[in-house]
Amino acid sequence: MLECGAVREQIAIDPLSVDDALETHMTSCTVCMRYRQRLQALEPVVKAELQWQAPQDLTARLLALTTMPVPLLITAPMRPQPWYVNVIGALSVAVVMVSVAVIWQIAAGIALQFGLGELLTELAAWPGRGLTILSIEMPQSRYVIDLFMRIREQLLWVLLVIVLWLTVEQLNPRLVAERRQIHS
Repeated sequence: MLECGAVREQIAIDPLSVDDALETHMTSCTVCMRYRQRLQALEPVVKAELQWQAPQDLTARLLALTTMPVPLLITAPMRPQPWYVNVIGALSVAVVMVSVAVIWQIAAGIALQFGLGELLTELAAWPGRGLTILSIEMPQSRYVIDLFMRIREQLLWVLLVIVLWLTVEQLNPRLVAERRQIHS
């Protein structure tokens, strides 16, 4: 047998429901029977109030609005201010430098413990020793080595010019504005 609270909850959900256990409880409880009768009488009133017809002129105006073409508003994506980009760039460089310094300190401590310092010093001396042995064994190799050193020097100058060119181009506001207009 159901309790009154459970019966009323079921009646509140669906006043028109037909259930054997519910009907059995209704025959013995007049309070739940009256509760159900009130909700059943209220049901058509609520359904009638929930049905609403829009005025014909309002419907026509809304339909006319939906068929009108809407102009496309294309906006450029928001870009951060240049000072903000510069500050973030500087902070990023600072964070990377501090990270490298910390890693360098940790690596130096580990290298000191394992004796890697002497090994690195020995490895750094090998190219010089190799060039000395090569120039003693093959005296003509000095010309080839000298040629490679001159080419290396020229390539370093070219690299310096490229870096300076890119830096000046980035700092020139007129060129930056023209580049933005081209990309837009």
